[in-house]
Amino acid sequence: MPALLCQNLTKSFANQPVVRGVSFTVQPGDILALLGPSGCGKTTTLRLIAGFEQADSGLIEIDGDVVADGRTHIPPEKRRAGIVFQDYAIFPHLSVADNVGFGLPRRERPSRVAEMLEFVGLAGMEERMPHELSGGQQQRVALARALAPDPAVLLLDEPFSNLDAALRLEMRQEVRHLLKASHTTAVFVTHDQEEALFMGDQVAVMNDGRIEQLGTPEATFHRPRTRFVADFLGNTDFVPGTVTADGIETPLGLLPQHPNLPPGTAVTIASRPDDVILTPDEKGNGRIVSRRFIGIAFISGVALADGTIVHSWQSHMTNLAQGTAVHVRFGDEHDLVVFVGDTAVNV
Repeated sequence: MPALLCQNLTKSFANQPVVRGVSFTVQPGDILALLGPSGCGKTTTLRLIAGFEQADSGLIEIDGDVVADGRTHIPPEKRRAGIVFQDYAIFPHLSVADNVGFGLPRRERPSRVAEMLEFVGLAGMEERMPHELSGGQQQRVALARALAPDPAVLLLDEPFSNLDAALRLEMRQEVRHLLKASHTTAVFVTHDQEEALFMGDQVAVMNDGRIEQLGTPEATFHRPRTRFVADFLGNTDFVPGTVTADGIETPLGLLPQHPNLPPGTAVTIASRPDDVILTPDEKGNGRIVSRRFIGIAFISGVALADGTIVHSWQSHMTNLAQGTAVHVRFGDEHDLVVFVGDTAVNV
């Protein structure tokens, strides 16, 4: 039995569809990352699960219990769904212990608070006030409070967005470890692809109220089914190509793959910076038009003869200046993804 089941969820505001037929399941102890741009419907989906919004149609089951369908809408406090908000929403006038114990039965409160603070690494800070804590400590208080009632599913709404970059990396590792250590089933909402790929056992990429693709992080990244998913994950460029009897002809040369398409079919190939190899060559098929330093590497933008721009990941030790003529090709390990229109095809 899945810990969470959502089936054909729909929700509109002022006759504008925001969630359109969203369906997924989350198995006990798994983390589902809901990933997508602002306005795609991911936070509304989370709020439907929590019970803060009422679905227009569809079914939600938590731990086997129906909490929403066409006739039923169980209130949030009775859903066994914990939630960690973007701004943590801890009470500024209550101590750490009182925040974590808020809403727990009085008899079990002291022992449960002590257990949860030990679990999240805040033992000894029971009497601290929220303003005396760092951002990471406040995050742990919010997590401890959400886990204290032993929810069947934990919902996290962009919980790291208010943290600086270094702390964000640290907290994502720590929170994933804590969720796995407690065998907590979770739905994690984010617009950050790196965060989703790290946090999720499964990643659901949302666009315009729908789930475009649902799968493991590796499968979703390496085998995008739609152009939107490829574009949203991995800083993807799109290179035009034409199917021939010998392969796919592109501005980067002939690719030996043979999609099941008739010769003459126009396709596009997904190209990521680590797929593209550059070699200085005065008679090459490209020229470097931009160069961005990101610490461990340079990202070079290269204009091809037909005007297509592709990007290439270069070692920080490589010195290819803007304006350099280069030969551009796909690497031998290029994991080719071919699209006809917006849909990926088998190769």
